[in-house]
Amino acid sequence: MSEMAGIDFRGIPTHECPVCQSRTFKVMAAFENYDIAMWGTEAECYECGARVTVPCPVDSPEYKAMNED
Repeated sequence: MSEMAGIDFRGIPTHECPVCQSRTFKVMAAFENYDIAMWGTEAECYECGARVTVPCPVDSPEYKAMNED
């Protein structure tokens, strides 16, 4: 495990681990009808163990709330 992996990178949502550039994470998820129904944004890099915040739809620059016109 990298020295950097021990640093807490949570806070700014990211698609990529800032330590090893992996795009695979361990996250808490709930399933319903064979689909992901809910997930947590606190995650751990699957490759190096760095703690990160993963994104969700509202983090997208293109996100538009359902009640926005």
